[in-house]
Amino acid sequence: SMLGIIIFVFVFYFGYGTFRSAQKTFAAEVNGVTISLAQYSQSLAQMEDFYRRTFGSQLSPELLEQLGLKDRAIEVLIERALLMDYAQSKNINVSDEELNAAIKAQQIFFANGAFDQDRYLAILKANSLTHQQYKDEKRIELTLSKAQESLKDAANVTDQDVENEYRAKNTYVTCEYVAFKAEDYAAKAVVTEEKLAEFYAKEGEAFKTEEKRSARYVFFPASKYMAEVQPDEDGIKKTYQARAGLFYDEAAKRQKTLEEVRSQVVELYKLEKAHEKAYAAADNLLMDIEDKKTSWDKLSATTTPMVTRGENNPALPADPRFAAALFGISPSSPGEVFDTGEGVYLLSIAVAQPSEIPPLARVREQVRARFALEEGKKLAKEAAEKLSLKQIFPSVGGSYNVLKTESFNKKADSIPPIGASEKAEEAIFANPTAGFIPSSAFVIGDAAYIFKVVAVKLPEMIQLPSQSASIRQEL
Repeated sequence: SMLGIIIFVFVFYFGYGTFRSAQKTFAAEVNGVTISLAQYSQSLAQMEDFYRRTFGSQLSPELLEQLGLKDRAIEVLIERALLMDYAQSKNINVSDEELNAAIKAQQIFFANGAFDQDRYLAILKANSLTHQQYKDEKRIELTLSKAQESLKDAANVTDQDVENEYRAKNTYVTCEYVAFKAEDYAAKAVVTEEKLAEFYAKEGEAFKTEEKRSARYVFFPASKYMAEVQPDEDGIKKTYQARAGLFYDEAAKRQKTLEEVRSQVVELYKLEKAHEKAYAAADNLLMDIEDKKTSWDKLSATTTPMVTRGENNPALPADPRFAAALFGISPSSPGEVFDTGEGVYLLSIAVAQPSEIPPLARVREQVRARFALEEGKKLAKEAAEKLSLKQIFPSVGGSYNVLKTESFNKKADSIPPIGASEKAEEAIFANPTAGFIPSSAFVIGDAAYIFKVVAVKLPEMIQLPSQSASIRQEL
């Protein structure tokens, strides 16, 4: 149906949806903002759903793998996070007037050539969205669009920018280093109840428990409604026309006729109609709950065990959209309807156990251990800087364990094999000459490090002209 197509297009946001706060279990971290596994699962599910609806039965697991959606799903979320971070840094905002004008300009909500509020609300309801939720999502979409335009306007790359980037990519150093491990100094930390309480007041978030939820749900399998669907010729023709791309013969370079693929089209038509019937049944039941004609207590609903966001629990339906809905719905909501490849779910929250910062007494030993380790890092850095500030670097074979890094450049994600430290890399490449000792020590992970540059490979500047165009494009 046309409404079904509208619904599908309407919800197809690969990166602009509104997501809840990330938890400790996450898929990626961008500038301090975590992308949760639930966000990743939702992004991946939306993409997979798009291709399933487009290719139908021809979408094999092998083709799905070849499309590289797993990588693209996380790339989209990372791009979105970077753009939002940029927008915030540049104070890029969307006014209420801009937001309302953008919503009312969307032809999907038009009837008789103009914005129609009844149609707008009907489409929102079909997608389990409120007016406020859609406004929030649209505001994010517009903000991201503004950020992209701002970046395009700011992309003025000079010759000096190109040269600096070339040098950063092609100047390599190797360093000797000494690690002062925090655990070796933690025992020297002075731990008092007052210090522990002060530390916990500042760092309590690190000990916060994860939110747990239990779902209750009714599943409407599409297969249950297949027998009720009576294909009609007009519907079959429309399905064939809408999915014509599925029936193109690449080898013969021609479009297969309806008669050649009639059985496939009929099955596709029946499946789509069965999903519509399942969705309608779930939606009607939700409205009955909202109107208090029935209640969850009277339904033969399935209840899941308590789980955390991103937890892989075999008692939950495997489709990632279920987990996304479980932690996307408000605990006070009467329910949410969502479609999956197998059918339609009506879900609500049975029990919600919010995250909390537990009392210090309950986690005292963990807090004490963390406090001692953090104090150990400070003491380790102090010990390391007693040498670096004096520009003294231990000799190989002496009382300190002197090790050597692999060769790396300024663009490296980390100092191999130690780890990432932007401050350490900046200090080292401030003077990339053999014998240079940065005056500071750097805490990386659970140790403090001092460095000495022992080998340098400078860039071949004769190669710059041949690479300047590609570097300029990258910048």
